[in-house]
Amino acid sequence: MKQSTSLRDLIRRTNDLWAGNWGPSFAVVIIVGFLICGLGLLVPVFSKALLFEGLDLMRLGVLIVSFLPLVLFAGPLATGTSSYFLSVAENDHPKVGSIFQGFERFKTSNAVFLLTAFWCFLWCLLLAIIVFGGLFGLSMLTKTVTISSFMTSDALSSIGGAFGLLLLVVVLFAIVGCVGLFWVFFRHSLVLFAFVENPEAGAASAAKHGLSLIRGHYGILFRAWGLLILLFFLLAAIIFGLNYLFMSIGFPRLAVIFESIIGIYFGLFVCAYPMIFLAVLYEDVRDK
Repeated sequence: MKQSTSLRDLIRRTNDLWAGNWGPSFAVVIIVGFLICGLGLLVPVFSKALLFEGLDLMRLGVLIVSFLPLVLFAGPLATGTSSYFLSVAENDHPKVGSIFQGFERFKTSNAVFLLTAFWCFLWCLLLAIIVFGGLFGLSMLTKTVTISSFMTSDALSSIGGAFGLLLLVVVLFAIVGCVGLFWVFFRHSLVLFAFVENPEAGAASAAKHGLSLIRGHYGILFRAWGLLILLFFLLAAIIFGLNYLFMSIGFPRLAVIFESIIGIYFGLFVCAYPMIFLAVLYEDVRDK
């Protein structure tokens, strides 16, 4: 059994692959993004029409049908995207056209995608119940403490302490919620790669295999995404700093052009680079 690869080695391999495949990877993100957005536009178009014309059973059916293209095509497109980035990780002559390979197994691709989405929904629902339930219970407790504080001589300090505690706990719950959402994403991040590599296994088997592969590797993913978030804030600070510089010396148009170029590049980067990293991680852990 091979030893686990360090985060530094995974990032180094991802950087090497990124250097030779960033152009096609951007093309994949743009194509898939336009297709998903185009299908998603059907929903607000029908929703707007129903809003002004009124809602009856027939129009409600039309609204539900407007979701179907997005639901039916999201699975194959996600599978094809995973297939492309897995080819990048394996240096297996990745082709942009591989994003449509998921349509070759239309039913199974949708089954894997919808099964994973359903699990994510259940975990997010449980997380929301815990976080918002805790916040609601705490708000009721704080309200009770605040009302009772008016009956004491030290009312102002008691109220201030109660709200300070409430703010602290809200921040803690927000952190727990964010960490929980990342955990849900990480838990299911290798499922589609497992399906792409073994499509004959079926949806349930591929999902089970993908979930088993990620066990023991959450630490690497949390550290990697932490570095990505730090990079985001660093780049944002640089952009705002240079924007202020250009504006102060009288070049507002140059500032807008610079922001647009950097913003588009980084927007595509945060979509493509993590996918290559996940594919590299999958390649590393699948034989262990």
